Amino acid sequence: MNHFITVMLMIRADGEKMPALLIFQEKNGQIPNLVRERLNIPENVIIKSNKSGYISDQILNDYLRTILRRENQLLIYDQAGSHKTIMISNAISDLDATKIVIPGGCTKYLQPLDALVIANFKSKTTDFRIKFQTEQIERRSKRTGNLKALDRQQLINIASKAWDAVSPQLVRKSFELTGSYGVNHPKIFSHQVNMKKLII
Repeated sequence: MNHFITVMLMIRADGEKMPALLIFQEKNGQIPNLVRERLNIPENVIIKSNKSGYISDQILNDYLRTILRRENQLLIYDQAGSHKTIMISNAISDLDATKIVIPGGCTKYLQPLDALVIANFKSKTTDFRIKFQTEQIERRSKRTGNLKALDRQQLINIASKAWDAVSPQLVRKSFELTGSYGVNHPKIFSHQVNMKKLII
């Protein structure tokens, strides 16, 4: 069975990477309890699931309240619909944060994640996926049958390793390239929902 995920990334102007949010598409909306209990979830990822595999305002609300401390901070957002809901506005207000929404059509110029980070992350996920599948082929070279699709744990491991491989220097450079206010400031955050079916 193929498992599709949405990946949401959040970075900070001082080079810090917040845990990557992985949203699994599950038929019943939830990862089965017995499966979830067996998952080894690294510290640099957070796992959620729903029927669509897309981010929702509830998932984003839970993520923000888990990751961000209650203090004055600046969040740089794109125009995604989940960013504009009352629930998210209330969460940002409760966290004493200020939201800057990038105007439509300007994301590629002003979104730090778009500058360097997402392309680097995608490249690394591809590298780790190819490495895993090559090893799988080598192990099965003397056997018959088709290769198995990546399971949830393998997807988690690939995303975790790829995110870990994105350097703090690259994150800081992304803020510099977009001219974001407060480069190297620990209270300037940027986040963005990455593509669905990032890893198949």
